[in-house]
Amino acid sequence: MPAFGGLLSEGDIADVVAFIFSLRRSRPSDQEPEAFSLPPFPPTTAEQLAEGRALYLTVGCWKCHGTDGSGRGPSARELETDEGYRIRPRDFRYDPFRGGHDFENVARAVLSGLIGTPMPSHAEVLVVPRESVDAVLLSLPPEVRPEVEEFRRAAPSSAAVAALDDAEWLRIRDRNLVSLAQYVLSLSRRNRFFYRLFREDPELEARNP
Repeated sequence: MPAFGGLLSEGDIADVVAFIFSLRRSRPSDQEPEAFSLPPFPPTTAEQLAEGRALYLTVGCWKCHGTDGSGRGPSARELETDEGYRIRPRDFRYDPFRGGHDFENVARAVLSGLIGTPMPSHAEVLVVPRESVDAVLLSLPPEVRPEVEEFRRAAPSSAAVAALDDAEWLRIRDRNLVSLAQYVLSLSRRNRFFYRLFREDPELEARNP
């Protein structure tokens, strides 16, 4: 999907947007994500990146996107859109992001998932009890298991999670959401010299097949 900013006038863009909205069903689909309020995005810290990396591994992001964020995880070859077309997971290092390469869009994708793709909502799984970490630990590649150990030790028990009130649960979820989004954004290699020399902004370019 290429950018059309240089081909269409502002009036043309407004007309296209109006037409697209006219195609919307009068009754919202049950699949449409609810609106989420996003937490503030503080400066990145090493502690949060380590926590984000542990979450990335624990909640299964690596299975599609790879342990290195390359989009070459063990499940990558099996993915299809809702229409049955093969789909390639996002390469967090170089690929354009749907909506934009920033915290707001990454956080929304994590919370709501991406309709039409195998990317599910993670809104309910970001508060991870220790027992859940234990359950997935042995399924992780051996070389990355040590990266989850500190996160596992600090994780609350299932009983402690069940005892949380709504405000405390949301506080922990939002902290983990920030850490995970920070980690995903940290995988970018767009600031490297040769990438910047030959590409300007992949969100404005045609997508790779």
